Formats: sequence, C-alpha cells, structure tokens
Amino acid sequence: MTEQALNPVPAQRNTSIEYLRALAIGLTLIHHLNGLFFWSGADYEAIRRNITFWGGVDLFFCISGYVIALSVLQRIPAAIPTSGDRALTFAQFAIPFWIRRAWRLWPNALLWIAIPGVASLIFTQSGAFVPARTFMADGLAALLHVANFHWYDCFNNKRGLCGFPTQVGVYWSLSLEEQFYFVFPFLAVFAGKKYLPWLLGAVIAIQLPLERGSWASGWGFRTDAMCIGVLIALFTESPLYHALRPQFSRAWHKHTLQGFLIVLLMVLPAEPTIVRFSTGLMAIVCGLLVWIASYDTPTSPNEGLWNRLTLWIASRSYSIYLIHMSAFAFTREIWFHLMPLGTQFTGRYTIRFALTALILMVLAVELSYRFIETPCRKRGVAIAKRMEARLKASQDGALSA
Repeated sequence: MTEQALNPVPAQRNTSIEYLRALAIGLTLIHHLNGLFFWSGADYEAIRRNITFWGGVDLFFCISGYVIALSVLQRIPAAIPTSGDRALTFAQFAIPFWIRRAWRLWPNALLWIAIPGVASLIFTQSGAFVPARTFMADGLAALLHVANFHWYDCFNNKRGLCGFPTQVGVYWSLSLEEQFYFVFPFLAVFAGKKYLPWLLGAVIAIQLPLERGSWASGWGFRTDAMCIGVLIALFTESPLYHALRPQFSRAWHKHTLQGFLIVLLMVLPAEPTIVRFSTGLMAIVCGLLVWIASYDTPTSPNEGLWNRLTLWIASRSYSIYLIHMSAFAFTREIWFHLMPLGTQFTGRYTIRFALTALILMVLAVELSYRFIETPCRKRGVAIAKRMEARLKASQDGALSA
C-alpha cells in the first residue's frame, strides 16, 4: 500500500475515537471468523462460551451516536421551535441530514448486496453462497432497511427464507441505525437540547434492565448504545463535562482502564451471561470507552506503521463491515475450485484461507472506499449544502415578505 493509502485520517480528527472504530471492526471480524473457518464449529463455540466479540457492534453504535450527534450539535435547536417555525426548522435540519446519510451509506451498501446476489446465481456447488431464492429474501430485507426484523423472524419464529450464513447478515445493524437516524431529526427538533437528553435517558433506562441475549426479543432493536453516544455529544457543551475530565498521572493508567473495559466488552455477553441485563451493561462500557476518548484533542495522525495501519482500518471500517462476509464466501469458493472434488477442509487450510480472505478484503475494501464510498460521500455533502442554501433562502424570503 502507498503512504497515502496508509495515511487516511485527515488532520484534526480525534484519533482515539478512530482507534475505537478500528477495535470495533476488529472484534466484529473475529466474531464472524466461523464463516471463513467453517470446519472449526466446535472449537469456536468452546471459545464463545467464555468470551465473545459481538460487542464490537455496540461499540460501533456508541461511536456512531457520538460522532453523528457531534457533527450536527450546532444545528439542534436549544428549545422547542414555535408552531409557526417547526416545519421549516425541521426541514432545515432533517433534509440535509438524511441526504448526507443516504449518499454516505447507500451506494456502497447497494453494491455489496448486488455482488453476493449475483454470486449466489453463479456459484451453486460449494455452499459458500446461499441459494439465490433465499438470498433474495435476505437482500430485499437489507435493501428495505428492515433486516433486523427479518433476522429476528429467522432466529425466533423459524419462518421465511433465511440464509445461514448469509453475506448480508451484517445489514441487520445497518437497518437498525437507519431506523434510529430516521427518527433522530424528529427527536432533535421537536424536543430540542432542553428535553432531548431526558428523552434519550428514558429510552436508555427502559432498555438497560432487559434480558437481551443474542437474537432474543429486543436484541436486534437495541438503541441504548447509540443513545449513550448522542448523550455524550450533548454533554460536551456542559461545564460539568470539562469538570469531569478524567486525569491520568501516567499514560499506562489510562491504557489499563481502557484495556479492562475492552475485556469487559468481550466477557459480559458470553453465554451464560454474568447477569440477565449484560447487554445493557455492555452499552455502558461502550459509553465509558467513548467518553474517555472524547477528551482527546483532535490531532494529526501519529507516525509509525502500526498507527497508520490502525487508522487505515478505522477510516475504511464501513467498507470492511459490508465486505468481509462476502470476502469469506469468495475465499471458500476459490479453494473449492482449486482443490480436488471431495476435499475435506480442516485446520490445515487455516493459513491459506486467512491469506486469501485478507487479500480479497483489502483489495475490495480499498476499491470500494476510493471509488464508491468517498466520491458518493462528497457528492452527498455538496447536495446537502445546496439544499441548506435553498431552505435558508426560503426562510429569508418568508421573513422579508
């Protein structure tokens, strides 16, 4: 990779948040490795009885809530708009917000629904890709942003067409985020900064004590970590936020605390759980990690290969999240055709599968990031700015009339 490719994070970015983003995608990849090393089911399940890694998604949720709320903090009204201003205030906030999100997320998401969808029509022998008819149901749910409802039905009601494992299974969390951020402008505008923290606090308080094991009721609809992230962003405007800044006399004190929280993130959701509300506790752990990282002053990326590689992973975490399951499936397909028919794949193939998947993933991620995600994000920002200017002109015209 070029030096430019390994220096992906622009100056004035909170690199501590970026490190958390890299951690989140790393945990998620580990959690899904059974989709690549499909022969290691019993060994993998033995590990998951002690630690598990799906907490990476909750960390993503919390980071997302914090970063997105921070980016629109100045646009959230301080108080509830008057009845005459509500429609225009809402339009000025919501429409550019939704435009940015759509252009940021949808093009890449659509591409990585289409690619495994075509593969399911072509590659039908190895079992790496789910049957095309089954994929249509999974893909349609992802396309309509209802994948969390679809997979809840698959796991709990055992109805419908469901692929196991499917290359678009990760879209359940993207669907949940889209649902949350569709509702968010309504909450931000019609509650305002005065009441929004109380509303989010109530949403968190309702969810925290619930029992939400993997795909139990409420698991695929959990928004507490996102709400905590939004609350942290709102809290940055309070004098109390600065007063509560954690003080560490040594850097290793901070790193030890962060390491302990990361261990909790892996231990809390393991089966059997420590307490019935372990998913809620995990959201709090994610909040603590993001809260500590939020105090770091935005800086230019640190030098050194490890830091640059970590920030490369963080900047492309969305593409990695979309692509990794397809990369695993294509790896299985490649080795199915390279080896004699009837070959039994075992642990002897671990290194070969890992290297193949890594190469495929790095290539696909970099291409998607450079030619789909980044240009579309920039286009979305430009369209949103034009829309903001148009709405402001409408407001100015109404005031002068």
